[in-house]
Amino acid sequence: MLFLSVVSSLAVFGSTNNVNFNKHIKSVTAITEVFPDGQKLTTVAIEYDKNIENSKLSKSAFSVEGRTITNLYTNNSAAMSSKSVDGKFVIIELSPSDKGASIFVQSGRTSTRLEAKASVTQTGDIMTTDWEKYTSTADAITNNKAVNLFLYHLLKKVCFSFKWLFPLTICKYRYLF
Repeated sequence: MLFLSVVSSLAVFGSTNNVNFNKHIKSVTAITEVFPDGQKLTTVAIEYDKNIENSKLSKSAFSVEGRTITNLYTNNSAAMSSKSVDGKFVIIELSPSDKGASIFVQSGRTSTRLEAKASVTQTGDIMTTDWEKYTSTADAITNNKAVNLFLYHLLKKVCFSFKWLFPLTICKYRYLF
């Protein structure tokens, strides 16, 4: 049960830092995944105050410091998807083979877990679904949240499978699912 409590605390991280976003950005979430060669930051989800028009987005509208953008689309939640829908979230998928993708860094016998941080700049204008233009900015923003998809899905499965056993510990995070 202790293990499950630890897992539940690791699935979603929140920062207590006061982050100054531009007036239209509500939050920025870094999303990590576990690969055979380690945990990597693979996606950034930017939440805006209005729905964003997906058909007007281009990869050149954003840059992520030290990372390669592989895909860019909108969604109605801070999650990767194979199908884009107009929503408040701009999803920026990043190359897992980038040098800066790894969260765990190995040096000899010592491994260090880095914080899942991404510095994003809106370098081009984007359009909302009601045709309001959000202009580019030179200011980079850093994520204020992080989600580990492996632990998130593990917690979801444990919570669903054993909710009768752990109703007040792990499953208090059911609002995430």
